[in-house]
Amino acid sequence: MIKRPDGQGIDERSLSSDLLVVTLHNDATFTIQFVETSLAIGPVMASISVNGTAQIPRGEWIVDGATARCGGVDGSPVLEVALDPDQVRACTMNLSWAAEVDSVVDRFTFTALASGNFETRLVEGYDSWSWAGVRSADDPGRSWWRSAFVGPIGAITASARTALRFVTAIDWDKGALTIQSAGAPVLSAIPDTWGFTAGETTDLALHVEADAIVKSEVFAFSSAADALTAVEADAEATGEAMEARKWSGAPILGWESWYHFGLNVKPEDVLSNARLMREKIPDERFDLVQIDDGWQKGYGAWWANRYWPDDMGEMVTSINALGCRSGLWLAPFMVIPDGAGVGTDHPEWCLADSSTDAPLLEPRHNRWSLDASNPEVLEFLRGLGEQVRDWGFDMVKLDFLYFASQTATRYDPSVTGTEALRLGLSAFIEGF
Repeated sequence: MIKRPDGQGIDERSLSSDLLVVTLHNDATFTIQFVETSLAIGPVMASISVNGTAQIPRGEWIVDGATARCGGVDGSPVLEVALDPDQVRACTMNLSWAAEVDSVVDRFTFTALASGNFETRLVEGYDSWSWAGVRSADDPGRSWWRSAFVGPIGAITASARTALRFVTAIDWDKGALTIQSAGAPVLSAIPDTWGFTAGETTDLALHVEADAIVKSEVFAFSSAADALTAVEADAEATGEAMEARKWSGAPILGWESWYHFGLNVKPEDVLSNARLMREKIPDERFDLVQIDDGWQKGYGAWWANRYWPDDMGEMVTSINALGCRSGLWLAPFMVIPDGAGVGTDHPEWCLADSSTDAPLLEPRHNRWSLDASNPEVLEFLRGLGEQVRDWGFDMVKLDFLYFASQTATRYDPSVTGTEALRLGLSAFIEGF
């Protein structure tokens, strides 16, 4: 039986619009049918892992307009499903759970079957070093945060509409879908390349105090006749949900040092190429000169090395004199173990290995990472942003950001990796 908020039983067992029908089942699952197509998702089942045990919603569906909720009986999680008011062929969902006693949450999981004659699927990488592109729908695999399944009659997207606290992995196996809201994956380097493979998500080991409520990210399924239309509409909706800032300044066009000089870049290399850019490229929009990795003393020691002026503002002045804007590279969370700066002065600021309590070594580069759940680290990052702004740089390229989101022991165990990354970036931006 489906109930209205007033408690009265009704015959209606669905949420529907002109282009979408969500059928609500008695076992706390639901099915999405995209009208006028044979595309469908379901049944969708949701669960949360608490203290090592999977818990599922228990209770009757309550329908309130375009939203339905199920669960909460005997402390079970609550599943919410809603028609997207802005994207007519989309349905969103999330799972929440109220802790009655201090507990540990490891992950949220949604499983479903996708129905349709799918030929290809979109894969998004974990970050810019991991593979992204189009695979055959016959090939099983994983996408991060977003995927799409495409056939001759249309496409279905599956995505995380939010990325506030958790990593989202979307596994596909010939129509069988598993979406997980969990911890960051372990990364394995691909020999002789800059790339890596992202493995399984890790358990969050998230400490949740009694009476606190923990929520999954918001997920969405949507559909369109054209794959690009479906993905673009889904991306636009995700940006709105995350209140994404849209760039409104001048185009970022110019030259940067990494692909020419790598770690061996020197001041005259930068200035000579800035002069050449102004001489050889008549388009005045090409005006950015960005100093990449190699200017600093070390990772975690963000001051100039012996080849560069102590006051990097001198480089800004020289670049500006050529009619160019200036940019600077930083890897704000990366730390050389026992190296100058943070590596020597504040190893306690770094993420800790849960098995040893020693600073965690990131497996690709064997370096430490700042723990942005620590207020002292946030103050350091805020100060770093202020320093770069005081030097006068117009732009900052921030690299290796995934370091901050690794699964590890943190100063504040209630802060997730994704949340720590967002906190650290916010602190830097506040300073800059």
